[in-house]
Amino acid sequence: MRRCSFLASLSILLLILFVGCSSDDEEATPVQIPTSATPAMYTDVSPAEAKDLIDTVANLVVLDVSPLYTQGHLPEAINHPMFDGSLAAVIPSLNKNVPYLVYCHSDSVSIAAVELLIDNGFETVYRLDGNYAAWVDAGFAVETGTGPKTTGQWMPDGLVTEYANSSQLDNDYELYWDIDDQYIYVGMKAKTDGWVAIGFEPSSKMKNADMVFGFVEDGQVRVVDMYSTGNFGPHPEDTEKGGTNDILEFGGSEDNDYTVIEFKRNLVTGDEYDNDLTGGTVKVIWAYGSSDDSSQRHSKRGGGEITLLKM
Repeated sequence: MRRCSFLASLSILLLILFVGCSSDDEEATPVQIPTSATPAMYTDVSPAEAKDLIDTVANLVVLDVSPLYTQGHLPEAINHPMFDGSLAAVIPSLNKNVPYLVYCHSDSVSIAAVELLIDNGFETVYRLDGNYAAWVDAGFAVETGTGPKTTGQWMPDGLVTEYANSSQLDNDYELYWDIDDQYIYVGMKAKTDGWVAIGFEPSSKMKNADMVFGFVEDGQVRVVDMYSTGNFGPHPEDTEKGGTNDILEFGGSEDNDYTVIEFKRNLVTGDEYDNDLTGGTVKVIWAYGSSDDSSQRHSKRGGGEITLLKM
């Protein structure tokens, strides 16, 4: 009896081993373990670390999400309040590839703001730990009033009524611009339903021109930071050359007659594929095309000069 029991047990064990090993030749199916949603990631920085970012990162955007902006804010900060819908409304026109330093007067608001940015695909986001009060307590400088041009003054809304400077570079191409201590604001208006472009400070024909192309397709605005490497191009995106996309905000509009493209960038970006725009007389080249493909040949082009005067 004992021998029979032992043999029966051995048979069952061998059967189990055989069945278990028979699947070795098949690819194992990974086990999916449910996990909770991954929280938005951002980096908290101290006031000293924030000051270092402001001093050393040329394309850093300092973003105040508080309704108390005019009462005091970090130098050169732009203001898009979180809870009146302003930040959510402007997100499609912000450059998601440049770094942002976000603060408010409340942890809950600044945290909600940085998570909103991360959830919308912004790549590098810092939050000022302790917010505006910590900055003040650290003894760093602040500004009051409206600060640089921002919401309520310059808006990339496809309208060009807010600019102090303009030039009719061609019967079918108009350029609008303003600068302050940090930024240049540009509006391009051309009689086309295709792309519109401007180039700053070419050394010869198109060569070394700091170029910005924009178009409106299916109601969506696209603006691209480019650089011309030769007299007649090509003009790849800065990022393709190892540079950065330094367009901070953009917008536009298109109707049956005209395409309008607006954008904002730092006067000095620190990118070798951007030309500094610190004031005075600036050479420009312009062009527009008949399609929304910037690789297609222009319909018309030209050149000229503009004068950059601070507001």
